[in-house]
Amino acid sequence: NKARVFSAFIKGVDKRPFPSVWGDKLPFNTVCGEFSSRGWVHDVAFSPSGDALAFTGHDASVHVVYPVPDQAPVVITIDTPSLPYLSLFWASENSIVAAGHDCAPALFEKSNGQDWHLSGSLDQGKKKVSADASVLNRFRQLDSRGQADVDTDLNTTHQNTITQILPYAGTRDNITHFSTSGVDGKLVIWELDPSRVSAILSNLKI
Repeated sequence: NKARVFSAFIKGVDKRPFPSVWGDKLPFNTVCGEFSSRGWVHDVAFSPSGDALAFTGHDASVHVVYPVPDQAPVVITIDTPSLPYLSLFWASENSIVAAGHDCAPALFEKSNGQDWHLSGSLDQGKKKVSADASVLNRFRQLDSRGQADVDTDLNTTHQNTITQILPYAGTRDNITHFSTSGVDGKLVIWELDPSRVSAILSNLKI
């Protein structure tokens, strides 16, 4: 239930790295940081600058770590009502996209310094037929086959767990498209446009 950062510097092979928030002199296999989770860790990712770490655990939370030299790191935990996430990446220094058992990618954003929050799902979902049409269809099924069809389709693009989410296009600190693959066998390319995300989320009806 821990995420750990190790130094991979090999003397005589690698150029000595400049001091960073993770430390100054870091021989190979030095533990640069160790951070706890309330469930086993599914995925970890460094921010574009390398100065922050995000990881997600089986408790459906996302943790963002800001190491501070010679001090305790700042660890921000974002609890969510979702099912556990299995994969995540940084879309920029201020945004993270994660996906997993909820079958839809979710956007996390930073505002006001280090205030992280779950903005919402990036999947608009499928349009459902009207209630009247649905009721009429049920009567037709009962009349023709003596049984009603059970709607097992999810209101999401993926119909099963998303197992991997990766950047697809853009720059390291400004991802414009990303891909997801899932247990349903689908590989989906998504557009990540911050100007559209707010509009999509504001139109969501709960």
